[in-house]
Amino acid sequence: MRANHYFEKREYDSAVLLYEKFLTVTDLLLTQKSIDNFQKKNIEAQIYTQIANIYTIKQEYSKAEFLYHKAVVLVDSLSDLKTEIYHNLGSLYFLQDRYEYATLYYLKTWINYSIEPIKNSGRMVDLLTSLGTVYSANGEHKKSLSCFHKVDSILLIPKNYDPLRLIALNINISEVLIKLDSIETALSHYRLASNAISTNLDSSNEFKISSEEGMAECYSRLGQTDSAIANLSNCLSLYTSGRTNNKHVVSRIYLFMGNVFARQKEWEKSIQYYNMALAAILPDSVDFNATNALISKYEPDLLDLYKIYGQLGRSLLSLALLDKVDDTLNLSHSFSNFLIALKICDHLSKDFGQGTSRITFHESTKTIMGGAIEAGFLLQERKNTQKYDALFSIADTNRNRVLLEDLEENRSLTLSGGSDSILKVIKVTKDEIVFYSRKYFQEETISGYSRNTKMLELQDKVIDLKLKLDSLRKKTCQSSSGSHIQGHKEQKAHPSQIMNCLKKDEAMLEYLCSDSILYLFLLRSEGLSMKRIVLSASFYPSLKECLHQLKAGETLNFTSISHVLYNSLITPIETELNGIHRLIIIPDEELSLFPFETLIRENPGVSSEMDACSWHYLLKDFEIIYHFSADAWIKGKEHTKLLKTNYSFAGFAPGFSNKNECPLPVNPIPYAPKEVKNIAGLFVRTSKHRPTFLDSSATEKNFRLYAPKNTHIHIATHSLISDGNPMNSALVFSENNQTGDQQDKNDGLLHLDEISNLHLEASLVVLSACATGEGKVTRTEGVLALTRGFYVAGASNVIYSLWNIPDHITGDFMLDFYRSYFSNSRYSTALREVKLKMISRPETSLPYMWAGIVLLGRE
Repeated sequence: MRANHYFEKREYDSAVLLYEKFLTVTDLLLTQKSIDNFQKKNIEAQIYTQIANIYTIKQEYSKAEFLYHKAVVLVDSLSDLKTEIYHNLGSLYFLQDRYEYATLYYLKTWINYSIEPIKNSGRMVDLLTSLGTVYSANGEHKKSLSCFHKVDSILLIPKNYDPLRLIALNINISEVLIKLDSIETALSHYRLASNAISTNLDSSNEFKISSEEGMAECYSRLGQTDSAIANLSNCLSLYTSGRTNNKHVVSRIYLFMGNVFARQKEWEKSIQYYNMALAAILPDSVDFNATNALISKYEPDLLDLYKIYGQLGRSLLSLALLDKVDDTLNLSHSFSNFLIALKICDHLSKDFGQGTSRITFHESTKTIMGGAIEAGFLLQERKNTQKYDALFSIADTNRNRVLLEDLEENRSLTLSGGSDSILKVIKVTKDEIVFYSRKYFQEETISGYSRNTKMLELQDKVIDLKLKLDSLRKKTCQSSSGSHIQGHKEQKAHPSQIMNCLKKDEAMLEYLCSDSILYLFLLRSEGLSMKRIVLSASFYPSLKECLHQLKAGETLNFTSISHVLYNSLITPIETELNGIHRLIIIPDEELSLFPFETLIRENPGVSSEMDACSWHYLLKDFEIIYHFSADAWIKGKEHTKLLKTNYSFAGFAPGFSNKNECPLPVNPIPYAPKEVKNIAGLFVRTSKHRPTFLDSSATEKNFRLYAPKNTHIHIATHSLISDGNPMNSALVFSENNQTGDQQDKNDGLLHLDEISNLHLEASLVVLSACATGEGKVTRTEGVLALTRGFYVAGASNVIYSLWNIPDHITGDFMLDFYRSYFSNSRYSTALREVKLKMISRPETSLPYMWAGIVLLGRE
């Protein structure tokens, strides 16, 4: 009781001392048999939870996290307490901006509340509000609105009516609507909240400040600067009158004021307010240079500092571009601020979670990275120097980080061979996550919006497995045997290392898209150069139209569009490509879907399909190969040294002639079995092991059993592409005849997340299926496509398709490719030779027939 008294009086240290003292009493009570062991554990769980609550309030998050987990282990019969702990853990991770973990624990809480929804209606309102806020922060705005609409439906029930919760709900909905650019609708919700606040005496200053800030944001976006500043001034008055000492509130208000003036391009005023926002958090004497010591010291403030430094860098850059006298100082300050923001981002991302959550976070940093590159490039230009190593490292370090983490982990699991018990459990756990996630998805598809008991059980299972995986990953990072997992950040390749690996006739061309500017980095063995291209407004529409014509086999104005693209993508560095025979291209964003081979160097003017043989494609000048990043390219070097004598081939071709063997209604592929059979015959001199699985034997089960140990894997089948949920993209195999759980694992659809969990030792995987390179385009992770899955699984090189090509054309193409490969012993050489041969023949010269098949890798 005394401890609770101190807690209510906010004398937290005294409360913790008494709670800890009470823990020693439980041992005495157990000895005296006043309580049994069952009761003792429940009492201790309650005490640990209360102490953890205090540490959360004090922002000592690591202590709180430890005690919450300790309480969960102890809690037995007190289901309400366990649910409370899950909710508190979700809130704890949300405060730390670890959104994926926050979501997992909130979902576990939701499952428990769903058992008795009427009893827990009030708690469900709080939980759904928290979950909606997390989804919004993580960029999942539709899910966020869904949660808030559920809250609204609960509060509409008379007995659940709560004016304060309705105020909070309108504010939360408005925040999401702003992110969805529904400004007018957002403003109407803020006004509803503001009107309710003015008539409700119990409304807190926090609600008033939030509504004023929100209306200011709306007015600013609508161009009504005076109204926005008036609202923010009201915020400051409310803050002062509240006599609180929350530096984050006042810092946020100054940040918003800076944003208002930045939107009006009043850069000097915006800089003034951003500096005031910094001063509210940092002591005057602190020069925050983002050292590790300072980052740790200001851990609770990092997200605020990240936003401020990013905005300050942007305003300084914009001011520098306006300065007609000497902008070097502003450019220098801008570059420094962007670097600090990126350093903070790097620190925040370490505990941010895995998968899509981390991808979403890194995508939000693309504008910061682009700003740093812009300021750094212009600074070098003003100084009349050409030292671009640091800028290249910024660009390459911040792309495909999640892919590299997954790749490092998979390779660690493969190299361990199961000898390390933790790594072995990680592999099993990852497989289980994919398996139960797939079962949940199937159940959700069947049940629609009604959540049945089986769905809840499956969801709970997946959440527990993800939390288990996170715990295992932390253990590997703490142990010497697993220290190389997720260690790529500290081992990033320097440009000089990459240049040392390039042959005299090789060049690496890396692109970075940033709004209307395109940056080109060209690395040769002799050095690194960089170009900055201001794109015309027609560039991306032209790129889209050119890709459309390629896919459709049209040539209406293809040559002129392709030549215009050539002028932006190649011409700036064309003179530096003398002596180069092989180009390694690292595209960015939408460029990842485009075959650079089809860029035309010289515009032939008005031409027809009959002239396609004579068009001067980029392919005629270079062998072309693609990759995810320079760092991924150099790290793949050690995995490509496979001798010809070690060749082994496995081919898979479900023809789908028997509809009963198809997991989905798909068209037959009559040429696929013949394609694989003919290719297998070419391996007769180099491999005794060349299994082929045709028609009904080309099952997912056989693929899992026989593909992993082969150096060359060829798959001729259909693909299913899901832009909305990339993990649902899949290759289609013949359906297995087994029943039970094994049937679930081998259902004939090999999805992207299942592919990523495979452990391959392949020098080459050929995906002879339609559009296997298509998928969701991200800002920092490229395209989330099937290709990515095979690379993560261990394939050194992957041949894939960018659009649908008739299977008889693909079959002939692939057979010619392998014949050429056995003559030339390099994949890029063989691929180019086949394409040039097709271009030379009028009947196959259109790029629709040959340009859609491309190579990712090193050879």
